[in-house]
Amino acid sequence: MANVLLSAKNIKIRFGGVIAADGIDLDVLEGENLAIIGPNGAGKTTFLNISTGYLRPQAGTVSFLGHD
Repeated sequence: MANVLLSAKNIKIRFGGVIAADGIDLDVLEGENLAIIGPNGAGKTTFLNISTGYLRPQAGTVSFLGHD
């Protein structure tokens, strides 16, 4: 079984009245290649910024190799 490298659980963030992420759940396993796709304004960059720690989610957790 592969190790979980990145885990996002119930990620939520909004900017004013705009909901940029609402309930994102994702596990990235060791050796996986993934892509995040969607239209402009779908929250792709916001999710990446949360995943790297640049932004803090208003709800939910992100961990890398088991560390928040």
